[in-house]
Amino acid sequence: MNRVVNFVFLFLIVISFNMPNSLMSAPFEYSVETSLLRSGELYYGMCVDGDGNIIVSEVREDVLLKFDQSGNEIDRIASPTLDAFGIAEREDGELFVADGASYKIFSGSYDNGLSEFSTSYQYPRGMTVYDNNIYGVYHSYGDESGGIYQISESNEISTILEFGQGLSDIAINSSGEMFVSDYISNSVYRIDNSLNVSVYMDNLETPWGLTFDNDDNLIVLDRTLNGGSIWLASGDNNFSELAYDLGQPLDVVNIEDKFFYSSYTGLYQMNLTKEPTWDAIVTTSEDYLTSDLTLGNTFTFDYWWEMETEPTDWNMDILFFNGTEWETFGWALNFDGSSDEWQTASYWVPPWARGENVQMMFSLLDWGQVTDPTVYLRNIGSNSAPVPEPSTIVLMGLGLVGLAGLGRKRMKR
Repeated sequence: MNRVVNFVFLFLIVISFNMPNSLMSAPFEYSVETSLLRSGELYYGMCVDGDGNIIVSEVREDVLLKFDQSGNEIDRIASPTLDAFGIAEREDGELFVADGASYKIFSGSYDNGLSEFSTSYQYPRGMTVYDNNIYGVYHSYGDESGGIYQISESNEISTILEFGQGLSDIAINSSGEMFVSDYISNSVYRIDNSLNVSVYMDNLETPWGLTFDNDDNLIVLDRTLNGGSIWLASGDNNFSELAYDLGQPLDVVNIEDKFFYSSYTGLYQMNLTKEPTWDAIVTTSEDYLTSDLTLGNTFTFDYWWEMETEPTDWNMDILFFNGTEWETFGWALNFDGSSDEWQTASYWVPPWARGENVQMMFSLLDWGQVTDPTVYLRNIGSNSAPVPEPSTIVLMGLGLVGLAGLGRKRMKR
């Protein structure tokens, strides 16, 4: 008869390391394919209109072009701008264009053309729309100062934050947090809802275009001398370079996870494909039972977890099976935040259980205020590897240890 061992939660290894306080996305592996839609021109600022078409500036001809997603031209409008670095369109179709050469912001539409709107900022650059307000960045060569401005629905323009030196683009996530690229400091900044500024990414070469994918992961275009790179940031300290040698990428937009970017060499489409890197998922409503495996000296698995609501100081109780019921074993483990990388749990298997043919069950409980956790598992198995140092594992006693109870003690305020 198979012995069924129940793991009600699974964090066992290295109980002293710190977890970041940000919610993380699921652990996907990304691949990138790019294709050229139009070549020969110098494309710069971009946006998406209400019909899902792409509006992009063509700097050499001083026009704004409208393409469908296949690269077919739909319309064009003469632009009075010299360097249309930023373009944004409201829900009602009103266009705003930031011209870094004339230090002007223009507004208008395809039907009525563009006219001067503001001369308040030197060197205005990237733009975006959030909650039907326009947000843009600017900087001054004279005193190396910059900042963020807002154009309200009533078309009132005002500075909301002064900082930075070479601000180039801005993107806003679904929570209202702003992210700004700075090509002089080679960084990307995060501005929270209280307008506190922090460095989000650094050590880039020339960060430029910004957007978000449908999972709220930040996409960053980094211009380099050899072409340029695309980076994906899925939380604090979790950055991946997805592609390079992209031909001087400048601005980028997202249409339902189909990306388009402008460059010195043309207009490109970029497809991001993400593949799961896990073998199994455990939630509060779905357990996972392994297939039969023969126990060796150790039982190991990799794990990654995410929370819908960010917890702090939540605990996991350790239990063991005494032959008839589950009992609490050892102490409660307390941690902050969610995963930002795969971790490995390793258990010592007591001698009496070695050679046993068993199934392992992973079952997750979420006690207290609901955080809706999801746990991802991979590389579940048992082998005869040397037993790890006791300082890095929680030993299993009186049988294979189970874990139970994800109970949050407190929510982060």
